[in-house]
Amino acid sequence: MCQLYQEWRLFLYFFAGPKERVGVLNDASGLTARTLQNTLWDSALIKVRRLTDPSKQRSNENLSLERLVGIAQESCKIDLKPAYAELIEKVSHCRKYTDKNLVHRDLRNALSVQKQTIDLRTTTDAIRKIGWFVRKFHSLTRDVDYLLMPIAGADDEQRFLLRLHLGNEAALESQKESYQKVRAGDFAALMKPESPDWIYAKKGKSPSFDFE
Repeated sequence: MCQLYQEWRLFLYFFAGPKERVGVLNDASGLTARTLQNTLWDSALIKVRRLTDPSKQRSNENLSLERLVGIAQESCKIDLKPAYAELIEKVSHCRKYTDKNLVHRDLRNALSVQKQTIDLRTTTDAIRKIGWFVRKFHSLTRDVDYLLMPIAGADDEQRFLLRLHLGNEAALESQKESYQKVRAGDFAALMKPESPDWIYAKKGKSPSFDFE
């Protein structure tokens, strides 16, 4: 639950805020930025589906939010079925999209001109509804009310983006200096390394993933 909130908070900050934020990511690496965007969104949708799975499917039992309905009924005689039904209705589109595009690859949907799509608002509303249900459970069964927040620095993503922005600016300045030296006749300036060796080093503890 907290991981879902954390990932979606990052997604909204980087990709649903001022366009300059995305610009900083794209300036550093367009491919990495696009991969980060897709990965965060897909991961959030999969978590929405997993959290709202039935508590039992055939012989398999799942650790999902539906279990809170049974706990509320057995421990406190509180009926959360209407609230859970409201939740399932709100996340239904996210679940359908995830089934057809992420968990499985539906052939008919893939070949269809009108593919199953998802948008930012629908995903955000589904995640908020999950938080609403969990808070409702705790409020009724434990008489407590709190916001579900990930434990992280309040400005963590801001500091990350600032460092990336400063790095982009420094890279541009370094590039300008190299061009100026080339114009002055110092052609060796283009061959000087601008980054530590470990940036491009292939040797290390991580396994190689080169395509041959």
